[in-house]
Amino acid sequence: MSKYTPELVEQIKELAANGNADKEICQKLKIGRTIFYKWKNEKVNFVNILKEARIPCINDVEGALYKNAMGSQEYTEEHVHVRKEKNKDDEIIREITEVKKLKKITLAQTIAQIFFLKNRDPENWSDKHDYTHKVEGIEERTEAISGIFESFKAERHKKISRESSPIGS
Repeated sequence: MSKYTPELVEQIKELAANGNADKEICQKLKIGRTIFYKWKNEKVNFVNILKEARIPCINDVEGALYKNAMGSQEYTEEHVHVRKEKNKDDEIIREITEVKKLKKITLAQTIAQIFFLKNRDPENWSDKHDYTHKVEGIEERTEAISGIFESFKAERHKKISRESSPIGS
C-alpha cells in the first residue's frame, strides 16, 4: 500500500503537469488506482493539486489548438553558407554567411476549427440537437389508442379461449 507523503505528492504533481492521466500516474508510481481515487475523494487538497498542476499543460494544448485552427505565420532566421575565403595556401581564412529571413505559413486546419467550435460554442456547433415538439391533444389521442388496443387484446383473448376449450363443452 502506498503512503500519502509530500514527496509522493510532488512526484504525482510533476507527472500531472506533464500531461499524464490518473491511470498513467498510478502505473508509473506503482500506486493502486483504488488508493489513488480514495485520496482524491478524501483529500480535497489533493484534487486541487492535480487540477492546478494540469493547468499549464491544458493551456499549452489549447493554445496549440487555437493556433492550428486559425493558422499562423512565423518568421525565423537561417544562417546560410555563402562562400569561404582562402589564403594562398588554400587555407580557409573566414567563412561568409548570410542571414535569410524565412516566413513559415501554417494553414488553418478545418478539423481543429470544428473541434474548437463544438467545444466552445456547442449551442451553435453541436452535432446533437434537442428538439421538443408539442402536439395538441396528444393525451386524448393516446387514451383513444390505448382503448382500441385494450379492446383488441380482449377480443383476441376471447377468440383464443374459444379455440382452446375442449370440444363438446
